[in-house]
Amino acid sequence: MPSEREYHRALAVSLMKSIGFDDAIDCALRNQWQGVLAQLHGLAKFPRPPDPDDQGAKAP
Repeated sequence: MPSEREYHRALAVSLMKSIGFDDAIDCALRNQWQGVLAQLHGLAKFPRPPDPDDQGAKAP
């Protein structure tokens, strides 16, 4: 069974991929999901590699 922190992180990542970082922050704020919000802020500190599924990503 995943820990609460792991659950919050998985939800944060899923939200980010689904609706984008800014909207994920807004959603977490509106729903008072403090754990998810903390994970989103933690994810923002690390540069993310380009997502190959992103339509705007350039092929090598």
